[in-house]
Amino acid sequence: MSHTENNKISWREALKGIVFIAFSALVSGWATPFLVSNKEAVSIIVTAFSILAGFLMGMVSFVTDPAGFYPGGWKILSKQKSIIETRLARQQALFYLYLTSILFIVLALCIENKCHLKSFLEYGFVFLTSLSFIFSFSIPKWMKIYQIEKIDVLIQHRKEEEEKVERAEKEERASAPELENF
Repeated sequence: MSHTENNKISWREALKGIVFIAFSALVSGWATPFLVSNKEAVSIIVTAFSILAGFLMGMVSFVTDPAGFYPGGWKILSKQKSIIETRLARQQALFYLYLTSILFIVLALCIENKCHLKSFLEYGFVFLTSLSFIFSFSIPKWMKIYQIEKIDVLIQHRKEEEEKVERAEKEERASAPELENF
């Protein structure tokens, strides 16, 4: 992975986040007047983010399912714990971003047009929507990395198990002639 997995964020990840935030600020400055006047677009955004939030929760359930944890003892699991915590923290942040976007939309719809807070909420929901949208592109990457790591660990585990069986069979064959001499 491009980031460190021990609960630290690499400079590359931080820079990427800053670029995404700056891009979202530019997009929201340009798109806010168009989106807030289009009730159908707002409805689509709320629906899409509701679906994405549900999908993300399903993905979190999938990642945290104890049946899917890595084989091996407690030492292996404890090493993987910080990696899983980092990934879950990122998914949790994205989930909160979805919910905050929806909250800003609902509040903007409920406030009168003449209030300055309404303009802030409208700009805020477009900003959060674009930022959420950009970060959502990483979901398939997270899933792919998680599955590949699980497969790699299972391959290694099965390889070790097969090597144990082969060694035991080899030792048994090596000791078999000795038993015949008795």
